[in-house]
Amino acid sequence: MINPSWLKKMPITSSQLNRRITIQQPTYIADGQGGQTVTWGTVPGCASVPAQMQDVPFPRKGDEDFQMMQVFATSWVIMTIRFRPSQNINDTMRVLYGTKTYEVKGVKVPDESRALIQMLCQELEATGSTH
Repeated sequence: MINPSWLKKMPITSSQLNRRITIQQPTYIADGQGGQTVTWGTVPGCASVPAQMQDVPFPRKGDEDFQMMQVFATSWVIMTIRFRPSQNINDTMRVLYGTKTYEVKGVKVPDESRALIQMLCQELEATGSTH
């Protein structure tokens, strides 16, 4: 797993928050057979959040992940948003950006400053340059 110690507090301006993302949280519903079905819903107040997206600053920007007996290409990004005191953003959530879905793998509030939230996110089935 990636050590998020490289996430640092950085000043950010409104012009740097040039992406709009949607943050979703899981809801688990019993399927009646002892299992659960996961449905995703938008976190209240997080339907169109201004964000900054950066490539992860280390050599392995792309990777592979083995899930469901298949190998998937993955990529990692840091998404930075302004601090949201009314929402508890955590690593059970996911982020939608355009047609891409990112799993939140880590969340940090730099220096506990309550100014920014940085999310380490992994995109499964990365498509390379076809954005």
